[in-house]
Amino acid sequence: MTAILRQPRPPWRIVEVGPGTGAITAWILPALQAGDRLDLVEINPRFVEFLQVRFARESLFRQYLEQVYLHPVPIQEFQPEQPADCIISGLPLNNFSAATVREILDHMERLLRPGGWLVYFEYLWIRQLKMPFVGKHERRRLYCIGRWTEKFFQRHQETRQLVWCNLPPAIVHTIQIKPS
Repeated sequence: MTAILRQPRPPWRIVEVGPGTGAITAWILPALQAGDRLDLVEINPRFVEFLQVRFARESLFRQYLEQVYLHPVPIQEFQPEQPADCIISGLPLNNFSAATVREILDHMERLLRPGGWLVYFEYLWIRQLKMPFVGKHERRRLYCIGRWTEKFFQRHQETRQLVWCNLPPAIVHTIQIKPS
């Protein structure tokens, strides 16, 4: 999820969407370079409070405090002053409505500069495994999410990396936003 941050690059504006308790944040922080800015966008007030405590108490988090800004808003309401170079998302897109997934992906695309990067993961085969066990409306929702994400990938350059050692196995999508 954070490999893209470890490449030689100029200072970046990085957005982490849905940092939750900071599991991925803890991997992003050591990859920050001088001049980088990290915006954490978290809607859940309990997770916001948890992150605030981590930044106050934990040395790994505290040493990056001047580069990190916490925004307690939904990603759809996040409006930074400048475009992001990279968005890393921990949002469970398969848990949202198809319309919300489309809204989130469209907004993240608008937040990124042309040539910017979006990295997110999903558990492997989750939609396919659920299909036989859910009702008609849930099947339709899962199908629409799959169709929308595939259309999004087709508009941009996308690579996928399978992570078999994760339980359950996951797929990391790295998408470079093509200029309009």
